[in-house]
Amino acid sequence: MATSSSMTVLGFEAVIVHEGERATVQAKLKDGVELFRARQLIVNGGRYFMIHDFKIGKDSQFAHPGAIPAAVFGPETLGGSLEVQDLLPDLLATLFVEHVKVKRPNWLVRVIRKWLWLEDDWAAFHTFSAVLLGEAVMRDGYVPPSVAADGDGDVLSTIGGAVQ
Repeated sequence: MATSSSMTVLGFEAVIVHEGERATVQAKLKDGVELFRARQLIVNGGRYFMIHDFKIGKDSQFAHPGAIPAAVFGPETLGGSLEVQDLLPDLLATLFVEHVKVKRPNWLVRVIRKWLWLEDDWAAFHTFSAVLLGEAVMRDGYVPPSVAADGDGDVLSTIGGAVQ
């Protein structure tokens, strides 16, 4: 069977996580994708989260146990470079995250920010979202259902996503 490969994005489900709570987010490949080789993990809102583990199937992809600040994988850092096992159609990619406590400013600063209509960055919950950027091997004839553009304007196909 003939195959082709291209740079693609695999999205995790976006979840709202309350301060001090943990969440598990997963992603899987869509039909037609035979293999995904992740190169970068990019996390949005990383300053509020710690990543306790990243698994492909049942295997941890972290070299050492312990939490990593999700900000390490933030968009402004261009994500973290990864060397992880390939994701196959029957495996799930899973992130185990925790919303860390956020130090809130005193009441006067909060009142002034509200009066100036500035965003309240000290909410008791935030949305965690992440994507894996990498190379997908697809069966010939498979056309990804949607596309996205990276920072250079290159078109990236979306080959999977949140587990429903």
